Amino acid sequence: MDERTSQREQVLPRKDSWDKLSVLSGFLAAVFVPIAIAVVGHWYTSAIKDRETAISERNQKIREDTFKREWVQLGLEILRDADTSPNVRKWGVQIVSHYAAVEMTDEVKEALAWGDVLPESAKQLYSIEQYMPAQQVVQQMPAQPSQTSRVSEMDNLQNRAIESLLDQDIDAAVAAYDDAYLLWPTFRNVDEIRRLLKEHASADRPLVDWTSIYRSMVGMDLRGVSPDLLDRLRTKAADN
Repeated sequence: MDERTSQREQVLPRKDSWDKLSVLSGFLAAVFVPIAIAVVGHWYTSAIKDRETAISERNQKIREDTFKREWVQLGLEILRDADTSPNVRKWGVQIVSHYAAVEMTDEVKEALAWGDVLPESAKQLYSIEQYMPAQQVVQQMPAQPSQTSRVSEMDNLQNRAIESLLDQDIDAAVAAYDDAYLLWPTFRNVDEIRRLLKEHASADRPLVDWTSIYRSMVGMDLRGVSPDLLDRLRTKAADN
């Protein structure tokens, strides 16, 4: 019996501390690696969902701002028409008072309701003054071209801005939309796009989220932008 035990001990070498450590490390890897993978996967999924939620909320706010701006535009058009009846003018005053960010005094509301006409320059000042001082707006406001030429110039500025975005030049795109905002602040989604780009431009340049910008832009009113630029923009938005 003792001889067989002795022979077995000679055949089977004793495990030293390194062998034990190897077994322990294998056990720990088998236990903790799946846990680590699950944690990282959960974190990544949560980050993607948070990003999608943020984009959805921002797009929803843009849609709400556009809705309000269109109502304000309607109210201002009513108040600029000298032939509008008093009842309709009162409705126009109510629209502007409800949706505009700049409050009108009671005296102004009454005057507009009973016949005072809001001129084009006052219309632009009312829309823009919430973003910069009124004196600065008056100094920077260009001479008013015809409606047709203004639309053409706005289309040119938007084409310039979209081309800059496709070249990933955020500063040039912001500059183009700044010019468009000064020319016609209530034109389609100009104000919303301008604020969106300024928000992204404030980030560190390597961290500019171009995919988010492209996806937000394709949901905007970009009538007048060339079909080629629109196709390239949609392609960029769908790439990632």
